[in-house]
Amino acid sequence: MLPTLSVVATLVGALAQTPNLVIQEIVIGQGATVQTGQIATVQFEVSDKSGKELANTRKRGLPYSFVVGGIQTAPFWSLGLLGMKVGGCRILNSKPGAAYGPDGVPPVVAPNSDLVIKIELVELRPAKAATPVK
Repeated sequence: MLPTLSVVATLVGALAQTPNLVIQEIVIGQGATVQTGQIATVQFEVSDKSGKELANTRKRGLPYSFVVGGIQTAPFWSLGLLGMKVGGCRILNSKPGAAYGPDGVPPVVAPNSDLVIKIELVELRPAKAATPVK
């Protein structure tokens, strides 16, 4: 049986408290461990709770990169990766509060959708420092 963690967390300064994100560790990676502020590159498949596929980076032919803990993504992206190692794979079961909430992402994700995300951590790199303004 796969280990399961129930996560309720707050990413300081960026994300509100999130309810009911359940993480299943499928493969424990052997590489570097994810930390807030890094740029993560992932491959993922997103489905709704009925199993209908909503997005798939492998089919699209392009992985997804984002700043862990950044405000440009739904909370499940960062919360689901924290502590993960490069080469690892997890399944995230996300309630709307940790996903896209009452707005959804029309027409792909309906409002208040529970999502199932299979995510593989491909690469980590440091976030680029901001260029000073002169």
